[in-house]
Amino acid sequence: MHTAAQVTNHFSSDDRPTPEASAARKRLLDAFAQYDALAKRIRVLPTSGPGSSQDRVLAAVHTRANIFLQKHMFPLQVSTNSDTLVESY
Repeated sequence: MHTAAQVTNHFSSDDRPTPEASAARKRLLDAFAQYDALAKRIRVLPTSGPGSSQDRVLAAVHTRANIFLQKHMFPLQVSTNSDTLVESY
């Protein structure tokens, strides 16, 4: 599996991303979407009540999932901006 940095490095400002880089980006975005959906499903699981220890654990899992997505999706957003710059020339 390629890292986001490797995917980003498959093209320069002079050319478009390779088909492999585009496919890798799509797979990553699909995986991140599944991860986000799962985190949301975990958050809405029934608990014994608001503020209970189980509720706090579910909230913590959801929060950590959001932090993970923000951290690891940033390189993909940067490479998407690079694509836009390339297309504008």
